[in-house]
Amino acid sequence: MNTSPLAFVRKTIADILREDPQIMVAGTFDDEAFVNGKIVCYPYCVSLNYDTASENSRGHGLAEVPFDILCNGLAPADPSKKGVASDVMAGIASRIQYRIDNFDTNKAEPATDGRYQTHLVTLAVTGASGDFSMAENKVRVGITGLARIITILQ
Repeated sequence: MNTSPLAFVRKTIADILREDPQIMVAGTFDDEAFVNGKIVCYPYCVSLNYDTASENSRGHGLAEVPFDILCNGLAPADPSKKGVASDVMAGIASRIQYRIDNFDTNKAEPATDGRYQTHLVTLAVTGASGDFSMAENKVRVGITGLARIITILQ
């Protein structure tokens, strides 16, 4: 796989999510992408930070890659206001966290960008937040997480 460390982390997360039949991974974020019976997810990486200034300048070593996963889903109508949308939001966050937490990082094939080989060390979900529209039954959840990678000069 010829890819940068950030693209490697994003692709790995997308592949993990695609293993769930109720999750649809989008390549481009669309705030209005809602599919009945599916969670539409858009994973992306925020930054790449090596542990030391010298590693940052060389572009290899142990690094952290914060990531976000934007998710859209539909909740059933809730005329009696029992909080169905909140339950759906919690279910989406739990489903994503389960997938990430139970991924065996040893299964991730190393990636290369031509100069460096990148290995995934750990993945973890660190938080979630969201909102919903009662009128349209639309639920939006943002999942935050952290990947640790190591890049090695080839």
